[in-house]
This record gives sequence, C-alpha cells and structure tokens, in this order.
Amino acid sequence: MEEKKVKTYTNFSMIIFILLIILGCLSALLVYQVMQVSLYVDINIYVFDVIVLIAGYIFATTLYYVGKLIIGILSGYRLISFNLWLLNIVRNDKNKLVVKRGGISGLGCKVYMAPKKNKPNYKLYLLGGTIFSLPIFIICWLVAFLIKNPESDIKYYLLFISGFIPFIILANIIPLRFDSNSDGFILRLIHVDKTPDNYHRTLKQLEALTNGRSELKYYDISSPKTPFDLDTIYYNYYYLIDHEEFTKANRICEMLIENTSHITDLSKIYLGYTGKIYELCRQKRFEESDRYFWELKHDIRKVVRNKWNFESLKICLYVAAYMETNYDEYLNLYYRKDKLSKRYSYFCRARLEEKIIDDTIKAIQVDHPDWYVE
Repeated sequence: MEEKKVKTYTNFSMIIFILLIILGCLSALLVYQVMQVSLYVDINIYVFDVIVLIAGYIFATTLYYVGKLIIGILSGYRLISFNLWLLNIVRNDKNKLVVKRGGISGLGCKVYMAPKKNKPNYKLYLLGGTIFSLPIFIICWLVAFLIKNPESDIKYYLLFISGFIPFIILANIIPLRFDSNSDGFILRLIHVDKTPDNYHRTLKQLEALTNGRSELKYYDISSPKTPFDLDTIYYNYYYLIDHEEFTKANRICEMLIENTSHITDLSKIYLGYTGKIYELCRQKRFEESDRYFWELKHDIRKVVRNKWNFESLKICLYVAAYMETNYDEYLNLYYRKDKLSKRYSYFCRARLEEKIIDDTIKAIQVDHPDWYVE
C-alpha cells in the first residue's frame, strides 16, 4: 500500500499581498467608472486616494479579525493572543489581558483562540471573520449605490474603505498560506476528516507555550502526514527541551528540516535549523556549529541570526557560534537581552527562556574568562 504523503502548501504571502494591491487598484478604477469621476484631476487627489485605500485595507483587516475574535468567544473559544498590527494582546495565566509591543503578522493581524469546552462550534469560529465582515461590506455598498449624487463624499468613502473586505475574506479562505492553524486554510479545515481534534490539539499546545493556561504535552509522531502533525512536532521540541531530552529534541529538528517543503509556517522551519545549531553549541562543538551555520542558505542565516526576532535558542546559538571571533556581537546581545525579551512571543515562558540565555552566557564566560561582564 502506498504511503500517504504530506500535502505541500507553499508560502505565497508576498504574492497574495501583490495580488491584493492589484485587485485593489482594479477595484478603484471600477469605482471611478461607477462614480463617473474624471481621470483628469489633480495629482493630490490620487495621493489622497492612496491614503483612503490604505485606510480601507487597515479597516477591512481589523474588521475581519475583530469579528473572528467576537464570533470565536460566542462559539466556545477563549483568547490566546491577538496581534493587532503593532500591538500584541495576550491573555496571561491569571486570565488578565496584557498589551505589549507586537509586529505585522499575516495580513496585518492575527488572532489565536483555544477551545474552552469539549465541543465548541468549530465551523462557526473558522468562518467568524467572514460572517462578521461580509454583511458590513454588503450594507456599505448598498448604501453607497442608493446615494444618487456621484460626487458625494459619503459614497466615495463607503465604496473605497469597504472595498478590501471581500479580498481579505478571500485571502483567508483560499488554501495558500498564512498559518496552518487558521488563515488561508478555512475551507480545507472544514472539510478534512478528523481536523477538529488535530486543530484543537495544536491550539492547546500553542496556548501552553503562550500563556500557560493549558499543559504542554508530548505526542509521539514518527511519520508526519499532515501540516498538523508537523505543527505538533514543533511543539514537541519545546517539551523535550524543558525535560532536557536533547537527543530526541535534536531528532525533532532533523524532522522539521526534512519536511521543510511541507511546513506552512516558516518559523517552524527556522526552529529546525536553530535547534540543530543550538545542540552543537550545547555540546561545545563550536567549529561544527559555525561550519553548519555558514553552509545554510543566506535567507535562513539571516532569520536565524536576527537578534530582533527574540528567542532564547536563537540568542544562545548566535552568541555561541560567534564566540571565537566576535566579541562585539557578544557584548551587543549581552546588554540587549533584557530589552529583547520583552518582545518574546511565548509570554509565560519568558523567564524559562531567559534562564537558558543566562546559563549559555555563563558557559561561554567559563571558556572565555576575558569576556566576563559585570
């Protein structure tokens, strides 16, 4: 019997952004025709149109994810985190909302929720953003077309600002990529057998890492078949690191690397390379870690060594891999680690991860006493 292969999904994020811009421009031209606006207008008007289009994109994206959050709560889910443009709203282990600095994620926002009861309304939650934002789009356009004056400002704003809503909905439904847990996979998640159990399993694991409201567990998956299996392997790595099972953790990294083309979330791919180098550094095989690092492709090296993307393992390997030659980078990371830790995405694990950093720095200072810093 032929072994079932992992279905491959490709990272088309940038392509989707470009397509959204093109579709937005075409829609703008269509609206111009409907509104009977002359093309021979002052250039400042075009600049203003661009600003309105950007505002429309921000409005549509925010509306979709706020809707997903509201419908999710009504469907039996609880908030894990809500990345709202440059803010990251996290529900901590004491059930309090914490707002910290975030970054652009996916289409600009991203919401993660975990089931708070045994059988939440799975399909309603997945379609929550569409259910919430689509009626608003229809109402905006109906009102706009009921306004007979083609030069009405209200007509102009309603058409332009709401025009991105169907594109945001489309980007979240079609099976391209933003995250195998939600965005870009909605139709697939609804129709694939056993998906709810696997979907909820990964969300509970994510919740355990992010705010500690559920327990991080280990699931034995020797032969991954779906993106959910690969997600589970990713979370297994943290479990094994916490329990100091480094040999198994290293095998997890190898599995992530082997299945790179099948993983939808790029951060999970990078963890494979990061963890591999970290294990070499932990064994003080620095020449091997340095050689392995420089044999990686440039884009992977760039992410792995990105000190702005805080993660203890990345910081540790970055310090260790360069400890023989780059004292300045060591000092840079040493003095910035506390500031960088505030950006750590897994909220409840910050102290644990900082301890890994401190232990690594102490080990380096033992090997290089002249690098000791008060």
